[in-house]
Amino acid sequence: MDDFFETSEKKTHTTTQVAHLHRKLFLLVFAITLLVQGWLLADKGISAYHEALQNSFKVILTVDDSADHAKLKEWGEILNQQPAITEVNLFSPEDALAIVRHKNPQLADSLLQLGKNKMPAYFEIKLAEKTLPNIGPFMDNLMAQYPQLTPHYYPAQARLLFYTGLVSTLVRAAGALVLLVFVAFMFLVEAAPYRANYTVSGALSGMLAAAAASVCLIAALYPVGVLTDVFPQVTSWGRQALLVVFGTLLGWTLAKWQRF
Repeated sequence: MDDFFETSEKKTHTTTQVAHLHRKLFLLVFAITLLVQGWLLADKGISAYHEALQNSFKVILTVDDSADHAKLKEWGEILNQQPAITEVNLFSPEDALAIVRHKNPQLADSLLQLGKNKMPAYFEIKLAEKTLPNIGPFMDNLMAQYPQLTPHYYPAQARLLFYTGLVSTLVRAAGALVLLVFVAFMFLVEAAPYRANYTVSGALSGMLAAAAASVCLIAALYPVGVLTDVFPQVTSWGRQALLVVFGTLLGWTLAKWQRF
């Protein structure tokens, strides 16, 4: 009889300990997946902003009237061979006027009233990102070689483009390093001879914790009425599915580890 009560007491104590263990596991995985959710948002947002800046930033080199079309093509080929320049496009006065007419017809009509020669030919160039921090000295050197060209660009936008690219790279590198550390931790736990009595329920707790982190994101976007429009810009269903898989594997590992 004493053995029966002792066994029942041990079972009750074990059940309570396991339930307490899963509560802690859920909260730990929930906190970690919330941090991962924040990293995913930062990575997606900075990358999209950097890409938008990269597509919009160009240097315009207007040409004076003394250069003919053959000379312009020669300059374009020389510019295209420079390693600091990734793309060169030449626009004639007619091309430039057509672009202005497409964007602003009234402005194009005003330019025509001034005379057709008032719209100069120009080069549109894109620079390699490593050149952007020193864009001022680079353009000064380029203008010394081609005094017939006049540059037009925004130095502040060039610096911002470089810094957002740098931050995007650092954020992704930090995320890759953290993921590598988690994979190493999971491997060490799986390789060690721990008892694995509750790994399935631990994986379920981890999956629910990761799903709760995804629900928190949706709950933050839904009240402001921008869930449909903003959700594809800040994350994706694929990323959220990978987050749930990560939480499930982490819950499995922590349940086997049982050291928290």
